[in-house]
Amino acid sequence: MIRLHSEVFLITAINRKTRAETFADWRVGDRVRFSTVMKAMAGAPGGGVYVTTFYAENLTQGTRTSRSQTNMNSVIDSFELRLESEVTAE
Repeated sequence: MIRLHSEVFLITAINRKTRAETFADWRVGDRVRFSTVMKAMAGAPGGGVYVTTFYAENLTQGTRTSRSQTNMNSVIDSFELRLESEVTAE
């Protein structure tokens, strides 16, 4: 199993309110990171991955949640995210 992490992002704006659990508490200025795990799933054809789960971790608030890729994409559209490294370089 291999865990893959994104770089750290800053929430710079909220595009629309969300009632999705955990995400409803995200605020401008929070630091967030995303991850997934590479592993073969038992029962999947050819040992492949059936559904990819993504994790969203709010480093500022110390919370973590998981969603399918489709659901995560729709929730993340609620926020404007910028790489922390880009914001601190300005």
